Amino acid sequence: MPYEITPGNDSITPYILYHSCFADKRSQVMDISNQSTTSSTSLRNEAWLKRMTLLLNDNVCHPRLSVRWLAANLYLSERQFSRKTQQMTGLTPNKLIREAKLQLAYQLLYNQEISSVKAAAHRLQFSDVKYFSRIFFRRFGYHPSTLIHRVK
Repeated sequence: MPYEITPGNDSITPYILYHSCFADKRSQVMDISNQSTTSSTSLRNEAWLKRMTLLLNDNVCHPRLSVRWLAANLYLSERQFSRKTQQMTGLTPNKLIREAKLQLAYQLLYNQEISSVKAAAHRLQFSDVKYFSRIFFRRFGYHPSTLIHRVK
């Protein structure tokens, strides 16, 4: 599983989403940019992707996190942000936010920083625990409660 977190990793790595989700897309962007555009364009795209990912990861638990908020903080319209995000990551902005939340939930549950599914859902701003559990299962192949009991 490409998103597995190794035991002993106690801190949340700021670029975990960047390294795990975007590695394939990032290399595709780099390959395309080397063929058709200047290297300064690819460097700007790389810098934008890092800035966006850092902003997303720093605010993943905050209630203000939304596509509109991310776009505004990156000085883009929502539509421009959506296009650029999909081009750079292959994910829609909403799927990107959900993936960041699920990655953090996995880390928090795996590292036993949170001991209940309800607490994880609440901390990551999911209003429905069943919905959180369902999308966690779809993403990782097991329920968050299974992860809690497996780690103990």
